[in-house]
Amino acid sequence: MDLLTFCGSPLTAIVGFRATGRTSAGLVVVSVAEMAAIVFLVAQIVLYADLRQDMPPSESDKCVK
Repeated sequence: MDLLTFCGSPLTAIVGFRATGRTSAGLVVVSVAEMAAIVFLVAQIVLYADLRQDMPPSESDKCVK
């Protein structure tokens, strides 16, 4: 869900902006920089996602009294 929330909507906005065809060179450079930032964000979300399904509790998860 985080991936769609934080990366899907900006990508949709950039694609919509680029699809209009009315862009200057400066705006194209900015949209390319934004796409690079979104790709970096996608990579960070995927790298730090906890994708394991069956995780036994680790020693640090147990409450020691």
